[in-house]
Amino acid sequence: MEKKKVKAVNKIRCHCVLDTESSTYSVSQRQQPRQAWKTLKPCGPLVQGDDTNLMGFTLIELLVVVLIIGILAAVAVPQYQKSVEKSKATQAITLLKSVYQAADAYYLANGTWPTSFDVLDVDIPWTGHTVVYGGSTDPRSNNDWSLEIFKIGSQHGIVVTRLNGKYKGGQFVIYKRNGSSLVPPDTLLCQEEKASTSYIMETAGLYCQQLFQGTYITQGSGNRLYFFGK
Repeated sequence: MEKKKVKAVNKIRCHCVLDTESSTYSVSQRQQPRQAWKTLKPCGPLVQGDDTNLMGFTLIELLVVVLIIGILAAVAVPQYQKSVEKSKATQAITLLKSVYQAADAYYLANGTWPTSFDVLDVDIPWTGHTVVYGGSTDPRSNNDWSLEIFKIGSQHGIVVTRLNGKYKGGQFVIYKRNGSSLVPPDTLLCQEEKASTSYIMETAGLYCQQLFQGTYITQGSGNRLYFFGK
């Protein structure tokens, strides 16, 4: 009776028991069934509550797992942040294009560039009034962006500016007139603010080149200008 009890405990603890004429063997949980019968490990005498034959993770294995997770996070998190930023930019660009079309229609009908959103046949969903760009008299903004009609000397157009986060000071602009032969009219461009004390893009190319693969055109006292990449 006592011998049968020990064998029953062995089956529970070793999970797989092979009895021979000479001794009792245990099979590791990590081995495949077919491999188990080829590589057998002696199952020593077991005492109820003894965990010495149970397998766990070594410190090296845990460190390797932590290292792999750290590498994956270092690669994935920046890519995720870029995807989120591009999604926000897409919404701002869509609104920018709609407003520019309305402003262009007003310009063709009246011969002057508008100075207020109220005269345009377009709905602006933003209700804030954050001013970033010089020459703006009627800005509209939300928590992330400021949309402005500007008219500075011979330059006029529509611009939208990122107000916070890593890419604060990043802009998208469409000029109706720029005064420079290098800057094409009626074209979506990427721009980085240099003049505003609150919304300066400190690192040149951080927004337009690194995030949107833009091509550098020129820069003035107030901004750096790039062809919009993607």
